[in-house]
Amino acid sequence: MFAAQNRAKLYTLFSAFGIALFLLGVSLGFQAGADTPPPSPAQPPAEAAAPQTPPPSAEPVAAARVDAIGQAGIHPQADVVIETAFGSCGHICSRQGEGVVGCTQSDLNERFPDYAIEEFNKDKVVLRQQKPGYCPAHLILTMAEGKTVIMQTDAQTLQSERIIDPAWDISGADAALVKQLEAGIAFDELAQIDEFIENLES
Repeated sequence: MFAAQNRAKLYTLFSAFGIALFLLGVSLGFQAGADTPPPSPAQPPAEAAAPQTPPPSAEPVAAARVDAIGQAGIHPQADVVIETAFGSCGHICSRQGEGVVGCTQSDLNERFPDYAIEEFNKDKVVLRQQKPGYCPAHLILTMAEGKTVIMQTDAQTLQSERIIDPAWDISGADAALVKQLEAGIAFDELAQIDEFIENLES
């Protein structure tokens, strides 16, 4: 009988211990569930990267520089003409300007102080100088040191130079003719001067 009572006590003890373990497991499971953070919401897909704009080409910049040269300075393709207008004959001698690409009007005024800017644009630039005397196309019969001389303007320097000293005797010329000779009489050819002197001496 004592043994039966002991077995009943042991059975009751084991049952109580099992129930306690079950309750402890439930409690731990509930606490673990409470400590677990809620799942984060689904992240929206990343937006596609915006297409990169390529850097601007250098060609438009170079073109703008060329346009700027055409507006502010002499364009590389511009026709540059340097003119000298001679007051006595009214003729104009022209030559091409060199080494002036990119020059502004101020630059030209400094480099060519004796010339006026008659035209200045992208296509053409004209500088003009007014000069007394006759152009190189003429021979000038005049007086120097009391003698007849023939002068001509040099085509390169545009300076009048003595080319012949005929020293013709014009002692019989009247005062009006002498005054004309002192101012200079223009001829186109040497033969015309010879004819003029022959008529004077006859």
